[in-house]
Amino acid sequence: MPLLPIPKKVYNSVSEITPDELRALGAEGALIDLDNTLAPYGSHMPTEEALRWLESLKNARIKSLVVSNGKKRRVSKICDAAGIGYVCSASKPRRKGLREGAQRLGLPCGRVAMIGDQVFTDVLGAVRCGMIPLIVNPMSMTKNPVFMLRRLIELPFIRMSGREK
Repeated sequence: MPLLPIPKKVYNSVSEITPDELRALGAEGALIDLDNTLAPYGSHMPTEEALRWLESLKNARIKSLVVSNGKKRRVSKICDAAGIGYVCSASKPRRKGLREGAQRLGLPCGRVAMIGDQVFTDVLGAVRCGMIPLIVNPMSMTKNPVFMLRRLIELPFIRMSGREK
């Protein structure tokens, strides 16, 4: 049976994903995408909402780490300012960066949620690693035709989760 990139649940933003929700899904840790998940694409800092959410995970002792396909210069600057570790140039949906993230959390892949905004990078990578795939609506939408087409192609997979909000 092929591995389909279907998220376990869909959320409007990361702040909807509480520590209790993560635990109920079987997660002890979270790998989190950066662009359009914690920070709008092109931004140099996560939103205040995302920073409060990261703090709530820390207070609840949910281990967390950013896993981004972005380059080290940008990712390190944002994550250092936010006080969170990271894996950059992860090449999602390849497994290497995600597995490195789980290893750095000290958790087996099956106990880690991967939270991101894209089906064919974040969700597919999580499914390939046996992680808990969670998707959030992107923080900002671009008028780029390629980006818009990709979002249109992702929609059936998001709807298959049965949890679209």
